[in-house]
Amino acid sequence: MSDATVYQVVVNDEEQHALWPARTAPPAGWRVEGFQGSEEACMAHVDRVWPDIRPLSLRRRLAESADQASGPAPVDTSASAVPSPVVDR
Repeated sequence: MSDATVYQVVVNDEEQHALWPARTAPPAGWRVEGFQGSEEACMAHVDRVWPDIRPLSLRRRLAESADQASGPAPVDTSASAVPSPVVDR
């Protein structure tokens, strides 16, 4: 017996993807992504469009940590980059 259910791909605010029967509205917190078809077709679509399965908030935190770990941009200490002192005392 084959599964004749038509599925739709749904996405939440964390950019996580799931399959949901197309005949019903997705649960709260999920929105229809726009692709529908057989379970196999939907799974193949999800594999193409969602290569990094980590939640969006985690990806953002890791990116911020990486930016902070790399530190500030190097400072140009050549003579032309150092302003002359203008303090009168």
